[in-house]
Amino acid sequence: MTEGEIYTSEYNLIPKTKCYYGYDIADRFCDIIEKYEFDKIFVIAEDTVYKIYGFDIVRALDERNINYFENILEISEQKKKLSTVDYLCNWLISQRVTKDSIIISFGGGLIGNVAGLVASLIYRGIRYIEIPTTFLGMTDSTLSNKQAVNGDNGKNQLGTFYAPLFVWTDLKYVETENKKHFSAALIEGVKNAFIQEMGILDDFRHCFREIDVLNRECLMKLFETITQSKNRILQKDPTEKKYSVVLEYGHTFGHAMEFLSEGGLIHGQAVAIGMCIAAEISLLLGKLSEDEKELHYTILGELGLYSEYNTAQIKKMTPTMIMESIEYDNKRTSKGVRYVILNKLGECDSLDGEWEIPVDKETVTAAIDKAFDRILKC
Repeated sequence: MTEGEIYTSEYNLIPKTKCYYGYDIADRFCDIIEKYEFDKIFVIAEDTVYKIYGFDIVRALDERNINYFENILEISEQKKKLSTVDYLCNWLISQRVTKDSIIISFGGGLIGNVAGLVASLIYRGIRYIEIPTTFLGMTDSTLSNKQAVNGDNGKNQLGTFYAPLFVWTDLKYVETENKKHFSAALIEGVKNAFIQEMGILDDFRHCFREIDVLNRECLMKLFETITQSKNRILQKDPTEKKYSVVLEYGHTFGHAMEFLSEGGLIHGQAVAIGMCIAAEISLLLGKLSEDEKELHYTILGELGLYSEYNTAQIKKMTPTMIMESIEYDNKRTSKGVRYVILNKLGECDSLDGEWEIPVDKETVTAAIDKAFDRILKC
């Protein structure tokens, strides 16, 4: 990887979305954005990371005399609400945003979701660009058209599908990301392996033990391996309404736990616990073997599954609380809540062409109990 060089990838979304990526590429940003006609730029940014890297983007805009406005937010799961969307929409209108303006989201997946939803609502939709600053945002959330905020009863209940103009990924930003959040991002890569291609684990599992000393080449390899694995899944179903729903493996439980913990459990770690629950269901249904189930705990254990922080959050929850929360899951249909489970490692189960399977509440509750007990004993 050459510092300052821009590489490109195309994400299999509708419409297809281009990603520009590299290391320390902020000064090249305006070369791309000036290919488009616009009157104003509106930067919606997460305060913490903006204090570290935001100046690079602002300087690039200043050097080209681009008319821009900034709104720097403290964002959290508790603030991922319609009230924040309402505030931003009114701010944009007060600053005379037009149909020719472009919104830029600068931060992690939370700010990306909020800014994306705002962009979809202003004048029935204006263009926006995602600049993810976390490895999870770079490798997972930006490979999706899903924009949403939380409702009173659950995570991501209020939203829409809306694609960015393009994604701008500068791997330099990851260098200051803490180990817990970076490890949590790798969990989504492990999920991609569990649901479709176990072989990719060989490409990056050795990095688990070297997170503190990852070099730029290793970061690039991780980024390309994980994004390409998700992209291959999206190629089969860009809308995430049919086959690509397998990407929700572990998420029904993970989202419930994130919501119940009020953001105390970060997304990746919540999904890790959720995948263990899903693996327990697959074992109880006679799909996975004991060894395949145990591999979940082994691999995810290398990424912080048994941390004191996780176990402290688990102790605050009960299977009953989780079962009540998932009744508000955003994938629920008239058929009720269904689950993504595995036939074997690398292959999801299906029923009548559906990739979410009905499972009785007794089995699900037993699986939650087994997963919690297993994690808390380690």
